[in-house]
Amino acid sequence: DDYYLPAEQLPINPITNFLEFDEPESVNMENIVRDIKKWKAEKEAEEEKMQLEGRSEDEVPPSIMVVEGTMIFTCPEIMELCDLRYMIHVDFATAKYRRSLRNYPIPDPPEIVAKNIWPKYIKHRKLSRNIAAQKGYVFKQINGTHIVEQILAGIIADVSKSEHL
Repeated sequence: DDYYLPAEQLPINPITNFLEFDEPESVNMENIVRDIKKWKAEKEAEEEKMQLEGRSEDEVPPSIMVVEGTMIFTCPEIMELCDLRYMIHVDFATAKYRRSLRNYPIPDPPEIVAKNIWPKYIKHRKLSRNIAAQKGYVFKQINGTHIVEQILAGIIADVSKSEHL
């Protein structure tokens, strides 16, 4: 949420008549790219320092950055910066239910999920998949209705090998 543009720069969504938070243009992707690059540079510097000190890789725990969001992979540069890419997908009913559990200062208008959030999620998911296909990136689809511990176990296994299983 720290990467959304300031409220005065956000357009008004014609369906909700509220500020538009469900389009990639509402997010400062450049700042996300900057912060990912900064983190990666710091980790590379730490690795170089470790090598100069003669320390083995086993002495330092691995570093993992999780970059998440439903629109994050609509930015090709962010997709390129990630070693592993996942889209955790749920069905409409699950998305609607989970949204109903959120507590926002401004309540959701009626039918917001069906009229705005779900169609945009599908649009951004398709865009992300197309970018991945064009660039030749592996983009793993995960069923988000599975038990969270199962999902995490699969991702941890991928990360430990640095590859999608």
